Amino acid sequence: MLDSGYDATHPALKDVTQAKNFSDEPDITDGVGHGTHVASIVAGAGEKYRGVAPGAKIALGKVGGEYAGESAILAGMEWAATEVKAKIINVSIGSLDIPGIDPLEHAVDTLSARTGALFVIAAGNDGVPGSVSSPGSAEAALTVGAVDRSDRMADFSSRGPKLGDHAIKPDATAPGLDIMAAAAQGTADGPYAAHSGTSMAAPHVAGAAAILAQRHPDWNGQQLKAALIGSSAPQPAPRTSTRGPGAWTWSGRSGSRCSPVPRTSARSSAGADPASGR
Repeated sequence: MLDSGYDATHPALKDVTQAKNFSDEPDITDGVGHGTHVASIVAGAGEKYRGVAPGAKIALGKVGGEYAGESAILAGMEWAATEVKAKIINVSIGSLDIPGIDPLEHAVDTLSARTGALFVIAAGNDGVPGSVSSPGSAEAALTVGAVDRSDRMADFSSRGPKLGDHAIKPDATAPGLDIMAAAAQGTADGPYAAHSGTSMAAPHVAGAAAILAQRHPDWNGQQLKAALIGSSAPQPAPRTSTRGPGAWTWSGRSGSRCSPVPRTSARSSAGADPASGR
């Protein structure tokens, strides 16, 4: 996964087996708490709050802190797909999509085709039609929006269709409201905290993809993507164009509402914001 680093001292993240820093920050430490939270949703091994795939091994590339630079994200994608050879790569990061194929979209599509990896990417938190962020806008990505416990689209979750060709995005939705997971040291009052956002929805699907990949080691990323979308709860046609064709649900996570969702920023030479939540 690519994110803001992680808290190596947190007991829920003992299965992080590789970590590499691509950011301008001095080390892998998670100073904002985003990467720690996302990693534990995928594969946290906590006693009270466990991840979707607690047996999965995590390789984590730090690509920024509060902001992630495009060059760092590109380097992290290449590392995860070609050096780590990860089957599933969670990217809870995004910025404003623009017409045409940008470098991050191109990297997702080419690395997916070249290596067979599946990039599971947060849709973004802009909350209006046609606002799916890049690189979730890449064709090969399994792009994930957020729903609440009643399977209602979260008000902050970016909606499709995709900019330009009006393709259906996101590809699926998953729980993303008030998700309780590990907190990095110094970012919360205790070892766990609740956050909301498509950043929290994407790792639910990444965890499910990891379990599916373990059961079908011969499947490539696009086969995993098709199977996950095909086995999710289908959505009625009027909803499909804005929230995707399928919805995933998991139970057992709870927590109080946190601070308001920041909007993803316009693309610039600085890169992208974490598609982070409340």
